[in-house]
Formats: sequence, structure tokens, C-alpha cells
Amino acid sequence: MQRNIPFFLLMALMAAFLLTGCSTPGEPEELVYGGNTQSDDDPYIPQVVTGVNVGNVAPDFTLPDTYGEDVVLSGLRGTPVLLYFWATGCVYCEEQHPRMQDFYETYPDDLQVISVNLGDDPDLVNAYMGDHNLTFPCLVADSATQSAYNATSVPLAIILDAEGVVTFNNHPGYMVEADLQDSF
Repeated sequence: MQRNIPFFLLMALMAAFLLTGCSTPGEPEELVYGGNTQSDDDPYIPQVVTGVNVGNVAPDFTLPDTYGEDVVLSGLRGTPVLLYFWATGCVYCEEQHPRMQDFYETYPDDLQVISVNLGDDPDLVNAYMGDHNLTFPCLVADSATQSAYNATSVPLAIILDAEGVVTFNNHPGYMVEADLQDSF
């Protein structure tokens, strides 16, 4: 019987080894959820990407309106936002103003139309808006916001859903009401 003790001890060690498995500490295993590779530390936390592509969370900003009052983009969450980038010297922008004004008047409770002027003096912008019967709010962009939104060519329309996620990013000349309604 004493000769069998090492055999039984060896068998018990092998059973314990097989039941507990073998692994070495190291990098967490990468798991794939819905096509996205995420660490197994917490696979339920979505990956948030800030940017202006559809599906990104729009870059936050604080900009003054043409009267000097600051507007914080993230403070507008809860309602979809149409950001309309433009300049007073832009002929194509002038063609799009009636469409933006129409959206502003048609969806007063469902959409916030916020225009963002690029580079013009606020007094000039206010006079221009008065001359063109534009009543939607207008912010004055700084270079950082212009860069963050890739607003190098105007007019530019970017629609954000109620959580601040980009749902549309295109030249508003190609935007029709169906695009707007599909975006919020």
C-alpha cells in the first residue's frame, strides 16, 4: 500500500492541474464584440471616438454668438443640432440661407439650427443676417473650432443627434429635407 502513495499523489496533482487549467499572467485577452476588438477588462464600454465623421461624437466647443454670449455645444444636448458653417462672402452660402431658415422655422421644437460664421466681424454678420431675414442663432468660430470641424469649404452642414453624435456631414447643397429627417 505504501508503494501506491506516490502514484495516488501524482494522480491528485494531475487532476488538480487539469481542473484549474494553466495560464500565465500577461496581457489581457482581446475579445471581439460586434466586430469591435475590446479588452476583456470591460467589454461593455463602447469605444467613443471624437470627430466629425458620421458616428463620431462631435468635438465640443464654447463659442460666442454675434452678441458676445457664450454657447457651449455640449450644453445643447437633448435635442438634435444642425451646425451650419458659412461666411458672408460665400455666394453658395447665400443660396443655402433660405433652406436653413426654413429648417429653423419648420422644426422649432425638434431641431436646433446653429449657424457658425467663419471669420467675419460680428457686427457685419448681424447686419448681413438682418438684410437676409435670417433669425437663427449665429456663433463666431475660432480657428480651433474651424480646424476641429474641417470647415475649410463652406457652406457645410453637420447634424448631431440628441447625444451629440454626428449623423450627417456634407455640403448643404446636397442636403434635402429627407436627409434632415433621417438624421434625427
